[in-house]
Amino acid sequence: MILRTSLALALAALAAQPAAVSAQDAAEIEGEQQVGTRFLQEPESVEAGRARQMQKVVARCSFSRNKEETTELLAKSDFFQIDYDALDTDAEEVFEDFNIDDCIGRAMRQSEFKMYMQFPHRTMRNLLAEEAYLHYQRDPIAGDLLEPEQLGNRYRMARFYPPTQAIFETGDCISSTAPETAHALLDSRPTSDEESEAFADLMPVFEKCMKSSETEVKLQISIVRQLVADAMWARMHYAPLRAESGRSGGVEGATE
Repeated sequence: MILRTSLALALAALAAQPAAVSAQDAAEIEGEQQVGTRFLQEPESVEAGRARQMQKVVARCSFSRNKEETTELLAKSDFFQIDYDALDTDAEEVFEDFNIDDCIGRAMRQSEFKMYMQFPHRTMRNLLAEEAYLHYQRDPIAGDLLEPEQLGNRYRMARFYPPTQAIFETGDCISSTAPETAHALLDSRPTSDEESEAFADLMPVFEKCMKSSETEVKLQISIVRQLVADAMWARMHYAPLRAESGRSGGVEGATE
């Protein structure tokens, strides 16, 4: 019950995060898409869809310039928090260090003379996780790396933070049991038909892994994509380390 409640609260909190502001109309897509058996895809406005497209371009630009730095960032952070002390930087400098402003400029259309983007550092971190995973993992993860289901050696900022554990357990379950479907979601272009199809295919797995007892659950595709990106990068990064070390103990960061 703790897992279910924590994950529901975590997803609700993340759904309130700001997105990019663009010149697109904020018209909302009508209706809700039924996916799986009890899960609904929350409608996405045209503005939110454009924001996700922009974020994808910015993250890809940033990663292409900072591959090694991205690996270090991801290895010293979790889904929610970045360990700035371990990275020898701070929240004020990280956007500059990763060329975010310059990449925003490169992502602008020729018809756009000014653009403002706002998104939390955790969102940037998870967007970079998607780009890192797709760069180093051209095909879905397979074989021995799919076991064990739960990766006990994930880096975590806070030892006792139920939402983090809920995200870890759900993501590890997805990456272990549905790597091809999860890969297809990350490999799709935001707002594309391929993304919608992969999202729908993933929902029965998400429902099983989330272990939710709710009658109906609404999910933002952007949040699900971030969760899957974190999970797939973590399996690509931590599963080989676990196999090499032969240890099952966790690797924990600073406790807040």
